[in-house]
Amino acid sequence: MISPSSEDERSMSHSNWRELRMMSFSDRPIARLCKVCGQFHSPTDSHLYDYFQPIDDDLTCEICLQPLVDPVDTKCGHTFCARCIKNYLKLQNKCPNDRNILKVDDLQLAPVIIRRLLDKLQVVCPNVDYCEEVLPRCDLEAHLIYRCKGAVVRCHRHEQGCKFQGPRSAMDSHQWECEHEDDKDSNLSAQIEEGQVSRISILRGSCEFGMSIIGGCDTPLISVTVHEIFPNGLIDRDDRLRPGDQILEVNGVDLTQATHFQARKAFSQPIPMIQMIVYRDSSARNRPIEKENIMRITLVKPPGRQLGIKLAGKRNVQGVYIKDLIPGSVANLDGQLKIDDRILEVNSDDLSILSQEHAANHIQATHGKLQLVISRKTRPQTPDLIKHCNHLQHDDRDAGKMIDKKMEIDSYRNSNIEKTIIVTKSRGESLGISVAGGLGSQRGDTPLYVMNTLASGPAAKYGVKVKIKLLQLMLLSI
Repeated sequence: MISPSSEDERSMSHSNWRELRMMSFSDRPIARLCKVCGQFHSPTDSHLYDYFQPIDDDLTCEICLQPLVDPVDTKCGHTFCARCIKNYLKLQNKCPNDRNILKVDDLQLAPVIIRRLLDKLQVVCPNVDYCEEVLPRCDLEAHLIYRCKGAVVRCHRHEQGCKFQGPRSAMDSHQWECEHEDDKDSNLSAQIEEGQVSRISILRGSCEFGMSIIGGCDTPLISVTVHEIFPNGLIDRDDRLRPGDQILEVNGVDLTQATHFQARKAFSQPIPMIQMIVYRDSSARNRPIEKENIMRITLVKPPGRQLGIKLAGKRNVQGVYIKDLIPGSVANLDGQLKIDDRILEVNSDDLSILSQEHAANHIQATHGKLQLVISRKTRPQTPDLIKHCNHLQHDDRDAGKMIDKKMEIDSYRNSNIEKTIIVTKSRGESLGISVAGGLGSQRGDTPLYVMNTLASGPAAKYGVKVKIKLLQLMLLSI
């Protein structure tokens, strides 16, 4: 008897796999348009992509013969698409390559470096009739949901009976022609009133959403709050929301009892119009998060010596700021100037509207005595912040939709127990946590705490949970 070679076995295994797929074809779900890749395929099959350039064979699945999607490794050292190998193992519990016994429990995620390489593969948007974007594979899903001009969307008045469905590029012109009335159009121009619960609506466009949030019932901040608004984004152009605004509800989802993950998921819904219920604290006018102090400082710059300050601008903010002080320089030894001070005047010359380059040249050309006018912002310390949060309790009752912050904050403060957690991870692997707070945060100098954890990440496996305050982080190479 002649035993088959490994090549013969591989050929037989793939032949059997194709036969088994054909035998079970009638039982497979009907192909549908996938929101992740924009192609038609069965929900049990791997995503399909149009790649911009040829792909290395080492990054190809030996079952579907396409670049790996959600790659997993077998115990015998082979790599396949997660869905491909799981579908295969439903039919026979052997590795398609070497025919060794294999079970689903034996599969493990491919190394991080492989997944990152696959995420960076350039793909072409499937809506080629309207969109010519070429982008990394990991960004395609968000592109199709929020930005693709060719993605098919419904009119935001579909609940009022509008049947229009078409590419996103045609939505703007349709909105002017739509015959259906929208009883919520008044919220598109409604303003946010301080100390009151306000309802606003924002139409999604082709630009980025442009807003980050912090908080949630599983964090010390408790309420879901606008953290940062990015320039030229949808929220920035709408110009109504501000950092510090509390989001009570979005698209019908109550956020007053939502975790941070649930709040982010609510904002990610692919809905043409975003409807929010917002609360803006009325005490913000009387107690600003940052206080601005104007100071006059005199420095003497000897001939041949540099003042020793490095200047920088800030995104979307006018003026020049001190980025760093050179050790041993005039400004550093004097000790009056601080990092992040904004320079308004030098010897009565206005620098507040100059560019970074012009301001630096002006200071370099000035010798002898320098009379500087600076602006320095001071932030509340942590005890003041907690006291302020307790004060908000009365406003929250009036709003009718807020959580009792005082009880939550008191329980959080009384439950502090210092604990050391040791987490072991591979080189280049993420800890799997996101953090918020710290010096200079939007709410002042707050404790640094874990805002969210990835269930499959190393930190979660070793017991790191949300709400944990981070006191010290040590990195040891083993």
